[in-house]
Amino acid sequence: MEQWIEFGIDNYIKTIEDGKLFQGENEAVFKQVFFEEQLKLHKRYKTVKKCSCPNCEKKSIKKSHTVSRKMSLEEIQENKKVVTPAFVEKYPIREEFIEIEYVGIGIATTFPGFCKEHERIFETFERAGTIRNEADIVRQAYRNVVYNCFIQKSLLEQMERRGDHYYEIRDVLAYKYIKKYDRANLLKSIKIVGKDKHIRNIEDFKERQLLFYSQLEYFKEKLWNEIEGRKTDVDFSSVLIDIKIPVCICGCTEIVFQRENYICSVDVIPFANNTLITLGFDKVIPKELKEEIDLKLDNPLAVLNFIEATMIYGTDNWYLKPSVWEKLGSKRQEEILLEMQKIEKSLFNDAPYSVFDDIRVGILNLMFADSDLSKKEWDKMLSC
Repeated sequence: MEQWIEFGIDNYIKTIEDGKLFQGENEAVFKQVFFEEQLKLHKRYKTVKKCSCPNCEKKSIKKSHTVSRKMSLEEIQENKKVVTPAFVEKYPIREEFIEIEYVGIGIATTFPGFCKEHERIFETFERAGTIRNEADIVRQAYRNVVYNCFIQKSLLEQMERRGDHYYEIRDVLAYKYIKKYDRANLLKSIKIVGKDKHIRNIEDFKERQLLFYSQLEYFKEKLWNEIEGRKTDVDFSSVLIDIKIPVCICGCTEIVFQRENYICSVDVIPFANNTLITLGFDKVIPKELKEEIDLKLDNPLAVLNFIEATMIYGTDNWYLKPSVWEKLGSKRQEEILLEMQKIEKSLFNDAPYSVFDDIRVGILNLMFADSDLSKKEWDKMLSC
């Protein structure tokens, strides 16, 4: 092998492994591919699909709300907008940070989910303006899980396309990089074979997401059986508190308890004067986990802490009243967004920062003014 080729390849491989391939003059190449994939992802959210309900061949409507617009999103909107986390990705791959974006309530929580006929499944509680019974809880959990299945499938398809694109771009940039050393103009093309750090990261992500997606799909099937009147082993814990907490959550996450995995749906649904919090599980949970959850939902302050932990560690599928976020100030906002990247934590961890200051102050003054707990809770508002 020509010495200049060997030298060029070695340097190029080192550039890849150091995560610097798309820096400098090559950054535009990565941005083009990334934004092309993001555009396809957003287009998928707006494209009519087949209805998500089993054995239904009808077309979905374009925008099925996962959380009712009239019943809940209207209760927390300001100028018809809410705020939600958004992932912004830069190279090296998987070094992601999170920012907050404003979205209209006509778009928030929507996806091409159900046909017109199956949208009526949710009319039982949407027309009433509240979720009143177990049947309503199951229907809302079903809508949540279907939405999250759609998200996970979209992400998997995006990662598959990104991996294919990367192989092509890697060869193009390899030729461009190594050609600099070709003073005799001998190099005509180059093909890099094998999996580098970036491809291994993509495959690792896909493997984990595929497992989560398959578990969500199974959970979705069970919930549909419940709606149809066929009993399964799904489990629920719900509490209704007489405080309107101005956030809608429609997320799913995985919980590991005593070495057993559980898929958990989390619905936080605010109404005009109160808020319903529901955790759904893909199978019966043990007594010990049930007791742990009961503690998290035991009183208004515990519920508030649990909702904040869910927002920071549990799921990014939340939609918040804009002024609540704006009042936190830039320093605490930054700390919360950084804390959200700690994927080793779960919604059972206590979050170190307050999101709902006004509600927290009201609860502390009413219920915990002289307790040892009060100082810890005040610190969440004063630490930034």
